[in-house]
Amino acid sequence: MGQASEAQQLAASVATIIEQVREGGDAALAELTERFDGAAPAAIEVDPAALDAARAQVDAGFLAAFERMVDRVRDFHARALPRSWEATTPDGAQAGERWTPIDRVGLYVPGGQASYPSTVAMTAVPAAVAGVRDVVIATPPGKDGGLPDPCVLAAASVVGVRRVFQIGGAQAIAALAHGTESVPAVDKIFGPGNRFVEEAKRQLSGTVGIDLLAGPSELVVVADASADPEVVAADLAAQAEHDVSTRVTLVALGDGVAAAIRSALDRLAATEPRREIIEAAIACGGRFETAVDLDAAVAIVDEIAPEHLSLAVAEPDPLLDRIRHAGSIFVGAGTPVAAGDYGAGPNHVLPTGRTARFASALSTADFMKRQNVLRTDAAALARVGPDVVTLARSEGLFAHATSVERRLAAPAAPESDDGGAADPTVYEAPAWDAPVKLNQNETPHDVPDEVKDAVLARFRTIAWNRYPQRPQEELRAALAARHGVDPGCVLPGGGGNLLLRWAFEALIHDGIARADAGPHRVVAPTPSFGLYPIYAGLVGARVVSVPFAERWRYDVDAWCEAVARERPALGVLGAPNNPTGSDLPAADVLRIADALPDGAVLLVDEAYVEFSGRGDEVLERAVTRRDLLVLRTFSKAYGAAGVRLGYLAGHPDTIAWVERRVPPYHPDVFAATAGVVLLEHRALFEERTASLVEERDRLAAALGELDGLTVFPSSANFLLVEVLRRGKTGATKLAAQLAERGILVRKVDGRGDLFRVSAGTPGENDQLVAALGELLAD
Repeated sequence: MGQASEAQQLAASVATIIEQVREGGDAALAELTERFDGAAPAAIEVDPAALDAARAQVDAGFLAAFERMVDRVRDFHARALPRSWEATTPDGAQAGERWTPIDRVGLYVPGGQASYPSTVAMTAVPAAVAGVRDVVIATPPGKDGGLPDPCVLAAASVVGVRRVFQIGGAQAIAALAHGTESVPAVDKIFGPGNRFVEEAKRQLSGTVGIDLLAGPSELVVVADASADPEVVAADLAAQAEHDVSTRVTLVALGDGVAAAIRSALDRLAATEPRREIIEAAIACGGRFETAVDLDAAVAIVDEIAPEHLSLAVAEPDPLLDRIRHAGSIFVGAGTPVAAGDYGAGPNHVLPTGRTARFASALSTADFMKRQNVLRTDAAALARVGPDVVTLARSEGLFAHATSVERRLAAPAAPESDDGGAADPTVYEAPAWDAPVKLNQNETPHDVPDEVKDAVLARFRTIAWNRYPQRPQEELRAALAARHGVDPGCVLPGGGGNLLLRWAFEALIHDGIARADAGPHRVVAPTPSFGLYPIYAGLVGARVVSVPFAERWRYDVDAWCEAVARERPALGVLGAPNNPTGSDLPAADVLRIADALPDGAVLLVDEAYVEFSGRGDEVLERAVTRRDLLVLRTFSKAYGAAGVRLGYLAGHPDTIAWVERRVPPYHPDVFAATAGVVLLEHRALFEERTASLVEERDRLAAALGELDGLTVFPSSANFLLVEVLRRGKTGATKLAAQLAERGILVRKVDGRGDLFRVSAGTPGENDQLVAALGELLAD
């Protein structure tokens, strides 16, 4: 009766606090903070500058360890990210699931017995991986009225959370659920807390989503004679020091094992700084069981369904296979439970109180929503529709039946010629050669011998019998230095083509493109690089084409309308575009990126940007935004098409996501070495690029004077040319006639009779102009 009365009193107190906050807003928060925390902060929200200041002030060793922890947790949760999918049903319909992130979440970081920056990592990092747009933190203020714990503030800065509110207890949960003048209402709340926090989460469940109702922390250790008693005792003590309510259980396979561990635990507890908490937890919640065999041990574990389970036995894997209920399992005596608490990768927010029978560890899926998707064409509906009608009528839902019957009776609509995923045909790269080769957008100048010699000299110093790592690291560092960014913002790879494929696979197939985005749609210009639709088709995506305006200008309004209407997972644009040479200002690129749905990414292919004079503004913005990714290559401006080397630049989270697709030791050691040397000679190649731009413009003027041709403006190292049909030969025949004279150009499918020609040397360009003049005059 006393326990029931205590629970009732807790519920009533928390209900009063929730109502006070709901009615009184910020004023109620200030009053409750002073009453319960003994503090009166000047402002509810912490100045974002204080987060960065704390990051600069905390111990450097802590900060470095925390940053490594964040990296490990991010990698683990990225691998567990749910994937959207669609498939064809037996009836021919398209059905699937679409995972989208929650819009706004609140993270509660307790501040009672200890500081918990690890909770920041374990909640904020999976939220970021899931693509949550807005993340806020609530944590108690300092006892003296100062700022919250500096390690927590520094942790918020590291993980990128910029809004932190210094409020704790039930009032913090109420503020996150209902919102106040200062605190935004969130869609779901995450993070552990005391009994007031957990009671507030229980009462507000339904008003707001909650992660789980956390009870006292739990650990079960199964140990046999192979386990070191001192090590097992250390794990039990480590868990017990959380709180006096912690529940630790030893399941020993043998009386001697139990006695040895219990004796070691008593000795160890007496030496620990948190001795009183450890001894109280063992006295109140300690449980020491002896199991006669593994069957008995498994039965005890599954009955407890613990938050943490340590298998300190000689052969843990067979035992692991038999466990049904546990939040997190630590396999083998060499795996400390504390490694799970502090960022080996798995999340430490776990189900307690036997809820592991039906609940799981916190993951990226908890920060997302799953939506069903269904598409039925006339043929699929003809197969499934009659059953729907029958079942609807059997339940007395006659309007349901009518809604299907009307469609079954309607005439079939003609099939769209642009629906479905692109046919993943093979990309046809011209393999033929000629004295004047102007068909593949290659620079006409080879890399100078002295640069090649420098590459070879450095290449000779590298051991060929070892798997390479340092050349790739040096290239990444050199690229980062080239753009003044962190190495995590760049990703080198074996040519732009391969990087494009990895990007399509990671951003569409692997599911980073989420939120309101349609995971199976890609928006791209028409015409554009032939690999865009091929790679889209390989990941089952439907390409939505955006045409150009007059004279092959990008229609930015049309792009913004297309991405708003189609809500694609990925937008792809060449800037400059192949084969049109069209470019657009950085402001327009950013405008298109801003129009994308949450979670989508705009991939800007800048393979020809050095010829545009536009500079690095888009790349510089890409490294700060998760919705923007830039592709560059060494093939054009550096004249290294044969080396096969390029790189992506973007936000570290986006780069890390794409990098999951990259195999080890990539790019190869020669390409990586060549890239470093080419960057060292960047000034030489910039001079060459400027000279080629002049030659491109001279060629454009010369071609424009020929009767029967229209030459379009280009910001690349090539020109798009239209053949005017005035009784003269078309582009296809013209290209064939030029090939007979040893001059190669590229026929282009598009709006008009088109061919594309790369700017060559002055001599090559003069040969082209002369040959065209003769052919057009015939």
